[in-house]
Amino acid sequence: MSFDVPSPADYGGVIDVFSRVKWFSENGWDIILHCFEYKRPRAKELEKYTEVHYYKRPGGVKYWFSKTPFIVNTRINKELEKILKNTKDEVLLEGLHCSHYLHLQPGKFYLRTHNIEHEYYARLAQNASTFKKIFFMSEAKKLRSYESILAKAKGLLVISKAELAHFTQINANSFFVPPYFKTEEMYQLTEPFVLFQGNLSVEENDEAAHWILDNVQPNSEASFIIAGKNPSELLRDKCRTQNVELIQNPSTDEMQLLIDSARIHLLWTNNSSGLKLKFLNAMASSGHVICNSAIVAGSGLSNGFHITDDSKEVLRLVDQLMVLELELKAWELRQKDIRNEFGGLSLAKVFP
Repeated sequence: MSFDVPSPADYGGVIDVFSRVKWFSENGWDIILHCFEYKRPRAKELEKYTEVHYYKRPGGVKYWFSKTPFIVNTRINKELEKILKNTKDEVLLEGLHCSHYLHLQPGKFYLRTHNIEHEYYARLAQNASTFKKIFFMSEAKKLRSYESILAKAKGLLVISKAELAHFTQINANSFFVPPYFKTEEMYQLTEPFVLFQGNLSVEENDEAAHWILDNVQPNSEASFIIAGKNPSELLRDKCRTQNVELIQNPSTDEMQLLIDSARIHLLWTNNSSGLKLKFLNAMASSGHVICNSAIVAGSGLSNGFHITDDSKEVLRLVDQLMVLELELKAWELRQKDIRNEFGGLSLAKVFP
Protein backbone atom coordinates (compact mmCIF):
# COMPACT_ATOMS: atom_id res chain seq x y z
CA MET A 1 0.00 0.00 0.00
CA SER A 2 1.43 3.35 -1.06
CA PHE A 3 0.97 6.76 0.60
CA ASP A 4 0.91 8.39 -2.86
CA VAL A 5 0.55 7.47 -6.52
CA PRO A 6 4.08 6.17 -7.25
CA SER A 7 4.20 7.11 -10.93
CA PRO A 8 5.71 9.15 -12.41
CA ALA A 9 8.67 8.31 -10.17
CA ASP A 10 9.82 11.90 -9.82
CA TYR A 11 10.61 12.38 -6.12
CA GLY A 12 12.45 10.31 -3.56
CA GLY A 13 9.61 8.57 -1.73
CA VAL A 14 7.69 7.45 -4.81
CA ILE A 15 10.90 6.47 -6.64
CA ASP A 16 11.50 4.01 -3.80
CA VAL A 17 7.93 2.67 -3.98
CA PHE A 18 7.89 2.40 -7.77
CA SER A 19 11.24 0.59 -7.88
CA ARG A 20 9.89 -1.98 -5.43
CA VAL A 21 6.73 -2.50 -7.51
CA LYS A 22 8.97 -3.24 -10.50
CA TRP A 23 11.17 -5.60 -8.46
CA PHE A 24 8.17 -7.64 -7.26
CA SER A 25 6.83 -7.81 -10.82
CA GLU A 26 10.19 -8.84 -12.29
CA ASN A 27 10.52 -11.55 -9.65
CA GLY A 28 7.21 -13.24 -10.38
CA TRP A 29 4.94 -11.77 -7.70
CA ASP A 30 1.28 -11.03 -8.43
CA ILE A 31 0.77 -7.55 -7.01
CA ILE A 32 -2.27 -5.59 -5.95
CA LEU A 33 -1.34 -1.96 -5.30
CA HIS A 34 -3.58 0.18 -3.10
CA CYS A 35 -2.58 3.86 -3.22
CA PHE A 36 -3.89 7.20 -2.07
CA GLU A 37 -4.41 9.97 -4.58
CA TYR A 38 -4.56 13.67 -3.84
CA LYS A 39 -2.25 15.88 -5.93
CA ARG A 40 -1.04 13.40 -8.53
CA PRO A 41 -3.18 11.87 -11.30
CA ARG A 42 -3.82 8.17 -11.79
CA ALA A 43 -1.00 6.48 -13.65
CA LYS A 44 -1.48 4.13 -16.59
CA GLU A 45 2.21 3.18 -16.29
CA LEU A 46 1.54 1.23 -13.09
CA GLU A 47 -0.78 -1.17 -14.90
CA LYS A 48 2.25 -2.72 -16.64
CA TYR A 49 3.28 -4.17 -13.31
CA THR A 50 0.29 -4.40 -11.00
CA GLU A 51 -3.44 -4.27 -10.43
CA VAL A 52 -4.11 -0.79 -9.01
CA HIS A 53 -6.81 0.51 -6.67
CA TYR A 54 -7.06 4.22 -5.84
CA TYR A 55 -8.47 5.89 -2.73
CA LYS A 56 -9.11 9.61 -2.38
CA ARG A 57 -7.05 11.15 0.39
CA PRO A 58 -9.17 13.77 2.17
CA GLY A 59 -7.85 17.08 3.42
CA GLY A 60 -8.93 19.97 5.57
CA VAL A 61 -8.26 21.54 8.93
CA LYS A 62 -10.53 19.10 10.76
CA TYR A 63 -7.91 16.36 10.34
CA TRP A 64 -5.39 18.40 12.34
CA PHE A 65 -7.44 18.27 15.53
CA SER A 66 -6.69 14.69 16.46
CA LYS A 67 -4.06 12.80 18.43
CA THR A 68 -3.45 10.82 15.26
CA PRO A 69 -0.85 12.52 13.02
CA PHE A 70 -2.25 14.30 9.98
CA ILE A 71 -0.24 12.14 7.55
CA VAL A 72 -1.83 9.03 9.09
CA ASN A 73 -5.31 10.39 9.81
CA THR A 74 -5.88 11.39 6.17
CA ARG A 75 -5.04 7.88 4.98
CA ILE A 76 -7.58 5.98 7.07
CA ASN A 77 -10.11 4.41 4.70
CA LYS A 78 -12.98 2.16 5.75
CA GLU A 79 -12.98 0.23 2.46
CA LEU A 80 -9.29 -0.57 2.85
CA GLU A 81 -9.85 -1.65 6.44
CA LYS A 82 -12.41 -4.22 5.27
CA ILE A 83 -9.99 -5.59 2.66
CA LEU A 84 -6.96 -5.82 4.95
CA LYS A 85 -8.79 -7.11 8.00
CA ASN A 86 -9.27 -10.53 6.43
CA THR A 87 -6.52 -10.77 3.82
CA LYS A 88 -4.18 -13.74 3.80
CA ASP A 89 -1.80 -12.10 1.32
CA GLU A 90 1.61 -10.69 2.18
CA VAL A 91 1.12 -6.96 2.85
CA LEU A 92 3.74 -4.22 2.67
CA LEU A 93 2.69 -0.81 3.99
CA GLU A 94 4.68 2.19 2.80
CA GLY A 95 5.74 4.59 5.53
CA LEU A 96 4.39 5.53 8.92
CA HIS A 97 1.73 7.26 6.80
CA CYS A 98 0.02 3.87 6.26
CA SER A 99 0.70 2.40 9.72
CA HIS A 100 -2.92 2.71 10.94
CA TYR A 101 -3.65 -0.65 9.29
CA LEU A 102 -1.13 -2.54 11.45
CA HIS A 103 -3.72 -2.93 14.20
CA LEU A 104 -6.01 -4.96 11.92
CA GLN A 105 -3.74 -8.03 12.00
CA PRO A 106 -0.90 -7.43 14.48
CA GLY A 107 2.24 -9.31 13.51
CA LYS A 108 1.01 -9.91 9.95
CA PHE A 109 2.02 -6.88 7.86
CA TYR A 110 5.45 -5.56 6.94
CA LEU A 111 6.08 -1.80 6.89
CA ARG A 112 8.68 0.21 4.98
CA THR A 113 10.10 3.16 6.94
CA HIS A 114 11.04 6.15 4.78
CA ASN A 115 12.28 8.44 7.56
CA ILE A 116 12.28 8.84 11.30
CA GLU A 117 9.23 10.97 10.68
CA HIS A 118 9.15 13.02 13.88
CA GLU A 119 12.78 14.05 13.32
CA TYR A 120 12.01 14.94 9.72
CA TYR A 121 9.07 17.16 10.69
CA ALA A 122 11.04 18.79 13.50
CA ARG A 123 13.70 19.76 10.95
CA LEU A 124 11.03 21.13 8.60
CA ALA A 125 9.81 23.33 11.46
CA GLN A 126 13.21 24.95 11.99
CA ASN A 127 13.09 27.26 8.98
CA ALA A 128 9.36 27.32 8.25
CA SER A 129 7.04 30.32 8.36
CA THR A 130 5.00 30.82 11.54
CA PHE A 131 1.90 28.93 10.36
CA LYS A 132 3.87 26.02 8.91
CA LYS A 133 6.15 25.95 11.95
CA ILE A 134 3.15 25.43 14.25
CA PHE A 135 1.84 22.62 12.05
CA PHE A 136 5.23 20.89 11.65
CA MET A 137 6.01 21.06 15.38
CA SER A 138 2.56 19.71 16.27
CA GLU A 139 2.93 16.92 13.71
CA ALA A 140 6.41 16.03 15.00
CA LYS A 141 5.06 15.68 18.54
CA LYS A 142 2.18 13.45 17.39
CA LEU A 143 4.46 11.32 15.20
CA ARG A 144 6.90 10.70 18.05
CA SER A 145 4.07 9.39 20.21
CA TYR A 146 2.35 7.44 17.42
CA GLU A 147 5.53 5.69 16.26
CA SER A 148 5.08 2.92 18.85
CA ILE A 149 2.44 1.36 16.56
CA LEU A 150 5.37 0.01 14.52
CA ALA A 151 5.81 -2.68 17.19
CA LYS A 152 2.73 -4.35 15.67
CA ALA A 153 4.45 -4.94 12.32
CA LYS A 154 5.72 -8.36 11.31
CA GLY A 155 8.92 -6.57 10.37
CA LEU A 156 10.26 -3.13 9.42
CA LEU A 157 12.15 -2.54 6.17
CA VAL A 158 14.43 0.34 7.12
CA ILE A 159 15.66 2.57 4.31
CA SER A 160 18.87 3.80 5.97
CA LYS A 161 21.61 2.06 7.93
CA ALA A 162 21.85 5.15 10.11
CA GLU A 163 18.23 4.64 11.23
CA LEU A 164 18.32 0.89 11.84
CA ALA A 165 19.23 1.13 15.56
CA HIS A 166 16.32 3.52 16.18
CA PHE A 167 13.72 1.24 14.61
CA THR A 168 15.16 -1.93 16.15
CA GLN A 169 14.36 -0.45 19.57
CA ILE A 170 10.68 -0.30 18.52
CA ASN A 171 10.50 -3.57 16.59
CA ALA A 172 13.28 -6.13 16.99
CA ASN A 173 12.47 -7.60 13.57
CA SER A 174 13.90 -4.64 11.64
CA PHE A 175 16.07 -5.03 8.53
CA PHE A 176 18.18 -2.62 6.53
CA VAL A 177 16.61 -2.78 3.06
CA PRO A 178 18.06 -0.12 0.76
CA PRO A 179 16.05 1.06 -2.23
CA TYR A 180 16.10 -1.29 -5.18
CA PHE A 181 18.08 0.67 -7.74
CA LYS A 182 18.63 -0.81 -11.17
CA THR A 183 20.46 1.35 -13.68
CA GLU A 184 20.89 0.86 -17.40
CA GLU A 185 23.31 3.78 -17.67
CA MET A 186 26.33 3.56 -19.96
CA TYR A 187 29.55 5.51 -19.56
CA GLN A 188 29.58 8.67 -21.67
CA LEU A 189 31.39 11.97 -21.98
CA THR A 190 29.82 14.86 -20.09
CA GLU A 191 29.31 18.59 -20.58
CA PRO A 192 31.01 21.29 -18.45
CA PHE A 193 28.30 22.36 -16.04
CA VAL A 194 27.38 21.85 -12.38
CA LEU A 195 23.92 20.38 -11.73
CA PHE A 196 21.77 20.61 -8.62
CA GLN A 197 18.47 18.76 -9.01
CA GLY A 198 15.53 17.79 -6.85
CA ASN A 199 11.93 18.56 -6.04
CA LEU A 200 12.29 22.30 -5.45
CA SER A 201 8.91 22.57 -3.73
CA VAL A 202 10.38 20.55 -0.84
CA GLU A 203 11.89 22.90 1.73
CA GLU A 204 15.15 21.04 2.19
CA ASN A 205 15.84 21.19 -1.57
CA ASP A 206 14.83 24.85 -1.76
CA GLU A 207 17.21 25.61 1.11
CA ALA A 208 20.01 23.69 -0.59
CA ALA A 209 19.51 25.58 -3.86
CA HIS A 210 19.70 28.90 -2.02
CA TRP A 211 22.82 27.72 -0.16
CA ILE A 212 24.52 26.96 -3.48
CA LEU A 213 23.48 30.33 -4.94
CA ASP A 214 24.68 32.18 -1.84
CA ASN A 215 27.90 30.32 -1.05
CA VAL A 216 29.23 28.59 -4.17
CA GLN A 217 27.97 29.89 -7.50
CA PRO A 218 28.92 33.62 -7.02
CA ASN A 219 32.53 32.63 -6.36
CA SER A 220 32.91 30.21 -9.26
CA GLU A 221 33.36 30.67 -12.99
CA ALA A 222 31.60 27.38 -13.72
CA SER A 223 28.16 27.19 -15.32
CA PHE A 224 25.41 26.08 -12.93
CA ILE A 225 22.03 24.53 -13.70
CA ILE A 226 19.28 24.08 -11.10
CA ALA A 227 16.48 21.75 -12.15
CA GLY A 228 13.34 20.47 -10.48
CA LYS A 229 9.67 20.75 -9.71
CA ASN A 230 7.84 23.92 -8.68
CA PRO A 231 10.61 26.34 -7.65
CA SER A 232 9.56 29.27 -5.48
CA GLU A 233 9.29 32.78 -6.87
CA LEU A 234 12.24 33.79 -4.68
CA LEU A 235 14.40 31.04 -6.17
CA ARG A 236 13.33 31.95 -9.70
CA ASP A 237 14.25 35.61 -9.09
CA LYS A 238 17.62 34.74 -7.58
CA CYS A 239 18.51 32.49 -10.53
CA ARG A 240 17.64 35.29 -12.98
CA THR A 241 19.68 37.83 -11.03
CA GLN A 242 22.72 35.54 -10.84
CA ASN A 243 22.45 34.29 -14.43
CA VAL A 244 21.92 30.68 -13.35
CA GLU A 245 19.88 28.49 -15.66
CA LEU A 246 16.76 27.25 -13.89
CA ILE A 247 14.90 24.38 -15.55
CA GLN A 248 11.41 24.22 -14.09
CA ASN A 249 9.34 21.04 -14.03
CA PRO A 250 11.42 19.04 -16.50
CA SER A 251 9.92 15.83 -17.83
CA THR A 252 11.41 12.53 -16.67
CA ASP A 253 13.36 12.27 -19.94
CA GLU A 254 14.59 15.88 -19.71
CA MET A 255 15.78 15.36 -16.15
CA GLN A 256 17.54 12.13 -17.04
CA LEU A 257 19.34 13.87 -19.91
CA LEU A 258 20.57 16.55 -17.50
CA ILE A 259 21.75 13.91 -15.03
CA ASP A 260 23.53 11.99 -17.79
CA SER A 261 25.20 15.13 -19.19
CA ALA A 262 26.43 16.93 -16.05
CA ARG A 263 30.18 17.06 -15.48
CA ILE A 264 29.58 17.68 -11.76
CA HIS A 265 26.64 16.83 -9.51
CA LEU A 266 26.53 19.12 -6.47
CA LEU A 267 24.22 17.65 -3.82
CA TRP A 268 23.57 19.38 -0.51
CA THR A 269 21.11 19.03 2.35
CA ASN A 270 20.72 19.82 6.03
CA ASN A 271 18.48 16.78 6.46
CA SER A 272 20.23 13.45 6.98
CA SER A 273 17.04 11.39 7.39
CA GLY A 274 16.15 8.62 4.98
CA LEU A 275 18.25 7.94 1.89
CA LYS A 276 18.68 10.46 -0.91
CA LEU A 277 17.80 8.73 -4.17
CA LYS A 278 19.08 11.68 -6.20
CA PHE A 279 22.49 10.68 -4.79
CA LEU A 280 22.13 7.24 -6.38
CA ASN A 281 21.02 8.78 -9.69
CA ALA A 282 24.10 11.00 -9.65
CA MET A 283 26.36 8.06 -8.77
CA ALA A 284 24.97 6.05 -11.69
CA SER A 285 25.84 8.86 -14.10
CA SER A 286 29.23 9.56 -15.69
CA GLY A 287 29.77 12.80 -13.78
CA HIS A 288 31.72 13.65 -10.64
CA VAL A 289 29.71 13.82 -7.41
CA ILE A 290 30.35 16.45 -4.74
CA CYS A 291 28.15 16.20 -1.66
CA ASN A 292 28.01 16.90 2.04
CA SER A 293 27.94 14.26 4.75
CA ALA A 294 24.16 14.45 5.27
CA ILE A 295 23.57 13.34 1.66
CA VAL A 296 25.61 10.17 2.13
CA ALA A 297 24.39 9.24 5.61
CA GLY A 298 22.92 5.75 5.74
CA SER A 299 23.70 4.88 2.12
CA GLY A 300 26.34 2.26 2.86
CA LEU A 301 28.54 3.76 0.13
CA SER A 302 31.98 5.15 0.94
CA ASN A 303 33.79 5.46 -2.41
CA GLY A 304 33.37 7.14 -5.77
CA PHE A 305 32.37 10.63 -4.62
CA HIS A 306 33.83 13.72 -2.95
CA ILE A 307 32.48 14.59 0.47
CA THR A 308 32.85 17.91 2.29
CA ASP A 309 30.79 20.15 4.55
CA ASP A 310 32.83 23.26 3.75
CA SER A 311 31.85 25.73 1.00
CA LYS A 312 35.48 26.68 0.27
CA GLU A 313 36.33 23.04 -0.34
CA VAL A 314 33.29 22.74 -2.62
CA LEU A 315 34.65 25.63 -4.67
CA ARG A 316 38.10 24.04 -4.87
CA LEU A 317 36.61 20.74 -6.02
CA VAL A 318 34.39 22.40 -8.62
CA ASP A 319 37.40 24.20 -10.14
CA GLN A 320 39.50 21.03 -10.06
CA LEU A 321 36.94 18.61 -11.46
CA MET A 322 35.30 20.80 -14.08
CA VAL A 323 38.23 20.28 -16.45
CA LEU A 324 38.40 16.51 -15.88
CA GLU A 325 36.14 13.72 -17.12
CA LEU A 326 35.43 10.95 -14.63
CA GLU A 327 37.63 8.03 -15.67
CA LEU A 328 35.96 4.88 -17.00
CA LYS A 329 37.61 2.69 -14.34
CA ALA A 330 36.32 4.91 -11.54
CA TRP A 331 32.82 4.83 -13.05
CA GLU A 332 32.88 1.01 -13.31
CA LEU A 333 33.85 0.71 -9.64
CA ARG A 334 30.94 3.00 -8.74
CA GLN A 335 28.49 0.83 -10.69
CA LYS A 336 29.76 -2.29 -8.95
CA ASP A 337 29.23 -0.71 -5.51
CA ILE A 338 25.70 0.35 -6.47
CA ARG A 339 24.82 -3.15 -7.74
CA ASN A 340 26.19 -4.77 -4.59
CA GLU A 341 24.39 -2.43 -2.20
CA PHE A 342 21.13 -1.71 -4.04
CA GLY A 343 20.59 -4.69 -6.35
CA GLY A 344 17.58 -6.16 -4.56
CA LEU A 345 19.35 -8.87 -2.51
CA SER A 346 17.95 -7.45 0.74
CA LEU A 347 14.40 -7.55 -0.63
CA ALA A 348 14.91 -11.14 -1.77
CA LYS A 349 15.84 -12.15 1.77
CA VAL A 350 12.64 -10.70 3.20
CA PHE A 351 10.39 -11.81 0.32
CA PRO A 352 12.03 -14.98 -1.13
